Amino acid sequence: DRIRSLPVWRPSLMVGALLGDTLRYTMASVVILVVTMLIGYRPPGGLVGVVAAVLLLLVFCFSVSWIWTLLGMKLRSPESVMGVSMMVLFPLTFLSNVFVPIETMPDWLQPAVENNPVSILVDAVRSLMVGDPHGGSIVTVLVISGVFVAVFGPGALAGTLTASAPDFDLALQKVETIMKTELTRQAVTQQLQNIHAWADRLHQHHAVIEKFEQEAVDRVEIAAYIVKVY
Repeated sequence: DRIRSLPVWRPSLMVGALLGDTLRYTMASVVILVVTMLIGYRPPGGLVGVVAAVLLLLVFCFSVSWIWTLLGMKLRSPESVMGVSMMVLFPLTFLSNVFVPIETMPDWLQPAVENNPVSILVDAVRSLMVGDPHGGSIVTVLVISGVFVAVFGPGALAGTLTASAPDFDLALQKVETIMKTELTRQAVTQQLQNIHAWADRLHQHHAVIEKFEQEAVDRVEIAAYIVKVY
């Protein structure tokens, strides 16, 4: 409710979070490239091929992020989103050409692996880094990324654009409740302060009364003594 009541373009919060993830992916890619170059890898595609490969990878990751964003708005907990994402990503990753060539797989499995989006992405990235771009794979990755954004993006953004009047009224009611609670707390505090002040005055009056009582007792004792002597 607090986010929905902010005076900003509501999808900017979602897009900003996804762009933040893209920045982390960029940092991870740079770290991996630095490590591989330290151990001796030299990409034949040169700097241009490496940059193009990383950019293509980031575009694909950004598009896939909309799927998990939509699931995050539909499911009840982050653990549920994590579980669903792992159920999808693990099969796609292991049933691809990331670890082994497609030719070494069983014949009945090869068609599924060849049409796996991860395999297509891997082919495109590898072709760019080796300096022999595969136009078909690159275009396919861009088309798949566009389809992901077009299909899952509107659904994810709908959650930020449906801040209707009841939602805003609910936020106002919560603010009013907090204000009333604060006012009630201040009133109770003031009453407690008044009670403490009244108790202090009562103690002071009680001390004065005890003093008067003691003086009266002393005077009565003196009078009794005088009467007894005379």
